[in-house]
Amino acid sequence: MDRKTNKSLIERHHLAPQTGAAFTVLADQRIRVIDVKGEQVADLVCFSSRDTEEYLSAGRTIDYNEKLYFTVGDTLYSNLSNPMLNIIDDPVGRHDFLHPPCSREMFRISYGDNDPHPNCLDNLADCLEPFGIAAARIPIAFNMFMNTEISTTGTITVKPPL
Repeated sequence: MDRKTNKSLIERHHLAPQTGAAFTVLADQRIRVIDVKGEQVADLVCFSSRDTEEYLSAGRTIDYNEKLYFTVGDTLYSNLSNPMLNIIDDPVGRHDFLHPPCSREMFRISYGDNDPHPNCLDNLADCLEPFGIAAARIPIAFNMFMNTEISTTGTITVKPPL
């Protein structure tokens, strides 16, 4: 039982660092993400089970909510302007919807790191492959717990998660 809602848990995933999971969520189900050890970020991407060309959209969500930071009461929209998720509880209050999943290319271009190592894009691609979703189709993720600050000049700084 979920102590907070008194509803039965459908599935539980405990993810090791630098891994991922993919699963189907129905319209009346809830997703709860817990940062067990602290200062972790969870990349969330969503695709419609009816048509995987429909996906969670940072641009539409930012546009329709008229803000960059999302919390309780906000709706996250698809690229086809359909509601996909509603935030109903949020003890953190700061999440990023600007950065794509980290990738080998990001490490190479941003940090000069050419050593292959686990990254969010590869983790997501591996999990989404059984659903027929290739890495090139993975959009900007809703980066839960990622604390991004934007200066008045538009400079983006990633701070430790709250």
